[in-house]
Amino acid sequence: MENVVIYYQQKQNESTEKAIHYINTLIKKLENRFVIKGVYIDRFENRNEFVDLLQSPLSEIDYIYLEQEITDEFDKQMLNELSKAENFKIKYFHSI
Repeated sequence: MENVVIYYQQKQNESTEKAIHYINTLIKKLENRFVIKGVYIDRFENRNEFVDLLQSPLSEIDYIYLEQEITDEFDKQMLNELSKAENFKIKYFHSI
């Protein structure tokens, strides 16, 4: 089975409970086909977990699932370059 990591950034005024419920729904859809290696959740306009994700052993990951495209141009470019260097693919929740 292939390895995946999930990254989610909460929406403005979204409760942690609602975000976790949403992510648990995604995990249930993914866990039969993939090994989930990690889940990273940032609060709205925060990127600490995103940075932790980028510092994790990405060579062990086949896919990173994102809720939406990264809006920060620097972060987007960094993630795209790392995906090439570490050989993982970026997918989005809507494709599940």
